[in-house]
Amino acid sequence: MPDAAASEKAALRRVLRDRRAAIPAELCAAWSAAVAARVQGLNIWQQAKMVHLFIGALPGEVETRGLAAACLAAGKMLVCPRVVGERLELRRVADLNALARSGRWGLWEPTERCAPVEPRAIDLALIPGLGFDRRGGRLGMGGGFYDRFLAETDAHRVGLCFELQLLSSTPVDERDAAMHRVVTELRVIDAAEHAS
Repeated sequence: MPDAAASEKAALRRVLRDRRAAIPAELCAAWSAAVAARVQGLNIWQQAKMVHLFIGALPGEVETRGLAAACLAAGKMLVCPRVVGERLELRRVADLNALARSGRWGLWEPTERCAPVEPRAIDLALIPGLGFDRRGGRLGMGGGFYDRFLAETDAHRVGLCFELQLLSSTPVDERDAAMHRVVTELRVIDAAEHAS
């Protein structure tokens, strides 16, 4: 029998998946460009030498290919995740043509010829999620992949989402890694300013 927090998370995931999937493609593209512009305005982005970035592929997810191109153009080292078993394997991507669709969820992932990277080497981790709150709480897809990865790095954590994915509070437990900031198409939220 699942506990109350697990049931609450499952219900929220259903709502947020539907909400995200209903975003029209042209609106998703425009909002994603606004998110990317806000990320590039962050001091941590400008100072970072090695940036972890997911390449959005799910309906209504923040599209990050443009941000990946900006990362490479700025001379930063781009690191993207590959799903291997129950964990994320990080690999350096020097060219976006080194990304391929994976079979598991249709995600864009680095191929095996991309060099592996240790989580502790990353300065900035840009993280997907179904929902976030202003205190940095994150609701992921439920597999725990990002929580396991974030437990292995001291990188500055920035959640990327749209305003309609913001929650008043997120049900979290001790395994859930909090974000330092959340960036939407309209604003940058500093989690420390909302900590209770």
